[in-house]
Amino acid sequence: MQRYLSQNCHDMSPPKTNVALPPPIRRTTVLPQWSTTSALNSFLDVETTTTQPPMYPTSLGFSVQNSEHVRQRKRGATAAFKPPPRTRTSNESKRRQLKESTNNQQNPFHSPFRSAVVGMMTKLDRKNTSGVTHFIKFREFCKLPPLVQQHENVNEVMMEFIAYMMIHATNVNSDNTIDVYCTHVKQYNVQNYFVVGYGNNEIKMRWESYSAEFQAFRRAATLWYKTLNTEKGKRVPTTTGLLQFLVKGEDGYGGTLNISGWTNKRIWATELLCMFGGFRKGDLLLLKKDPKTWKGKEVRKKDVDIGENVMVITVKGKFTGRPERVLLLRSEVQPIIDKFGNHFDIFAIMKDIMQENTADDYQEDDLLFTHQDGTPILYSYYYRHMNDATLRAGLPGGSTTGHGGRIRLCTLLMIQGHNEVYIMSRGRWKSDCWMIYFRLFTIVPNKNAVSFRLGELNIDLRGYPPVSEFRK
Repeated sequence: MQRYLSQNCHDMSPPKTNVALPPPIRRTTVLPQWSTTSALNSFLDVETTTTQPPMYPTSLGFSVQNSEHVRQRKRGATAAFKPPPRTRTSNESKRRQLKESTNNQQNPFHSPFRSAVVGMMTKLDRKNTSGVTHFIKFREFCKLPPLVQQHENVNEVMMEFIAYMMIHATNVNSDNTIDVYCTHVKQYNVQNYFVVGYGNNEIKMRWESYSAEFQAFRRAATLWYKTLNTEKGKRVPTTTGLLQFLVKGEDGYGGTLNISGWTNKRIWATELLCMFGGFRKGDLLLLKKDPKTWKGKEVRKKDVDIGENVMVITVKGKFTGRPERVLLLRSEVQPIIDKFGNHFDIFAIMKDIMQENTADDYQEDDLLFTHQDGTPILYSYYYRHMNDATLRAGLPGGSTTGHGGRIRLCTLLMIQGHNEVYIMSRGRWKSDCWMIYFRLFTIVPNKNAVSFRLGELNIDLRGYPPVSEFRK
């Protein structure tokens, strides 16, 4: 046996002695919790455990088991660590040790940090992005798995996906939206390719660049989207003039939105917060009454800090769940108050809401937007309330949306000439998806602009009342 090992294993053969080698260090890794853990365990070829104490922080979703070598170094040993004395062992033990040593050399990625790399790639669940949602529906329509398979042509798949969007996704009327959705799909597939193919040269990522055929098709699709009436989509900005029309009315139209009363005042406050701060309506209002579904994203009175010139409201990020501070500036609100009236003074309205007691005594942990009985105002209630007011005012359905305020803020910042970094920071955007929010305008950019009319945008306003806000 010793002769066989020396002839066939060469440098991997054990020393020619009757004493045993020190046992190899077995790296033990705790994998992050993902949906494919069981499949990945066999592929990664690592032992999983949840009982061993970690040596390193687990913020990346992994931990490394303490070994005797590491413990010696942590105690500050100055001399090199000496392996335990060798003892005699059987040939069977030698063969087992040699097999383990050979397996470790054949797998260069056998590392405790492997799961950290994979964990970082799977940290964000990209299934929640809008583009991936449409892509999964497209794959189901074609009776195919959600991920693009190895035998498929990426360029053909993406061209068919865009064609599917043009035919079936009638609410997507912007070429910029298609660009963002294609980025979502690419990130989703590359992420999963990475997890499955890490350390496997047989799996190759084919999403680095698109073919000339795909580029030609994209140019044709761009021209097709430019022929649509609503070149930037159906959602319109919630402008100050639109809200003024709903509250005060003009020429016998509008005046259907009641902003007095406990609940109505709070719904009006959410509209102003979205308009001045760029909130999503889902940042402020809950979807369900059950506290188990809130997941810490409810806004409470303690999350609001009102100063003389700045108001700060802390909300949880849509995808990250981390606290994010949103600023409202008095310098942006005061010109609107001077032009349209005190009912746009969001600073005064929020102070009133903070001082009013609910059914019980005031507590800073109370929810910020509730009915008078203390139950939360739900998003569905807001939608019914605003949709009823817009329809009675003679506006098309969907003229006020949960993202209308963000669209208004983004478009106003573009008119004022701010750079991309400032716009992304104000709207808390983390990617180029902010580009689908601004609307093309037909007025000269002006850094001193404080508002704009819907009639000054390149959007289709057919069916809107013949009043100043909508007049081209």
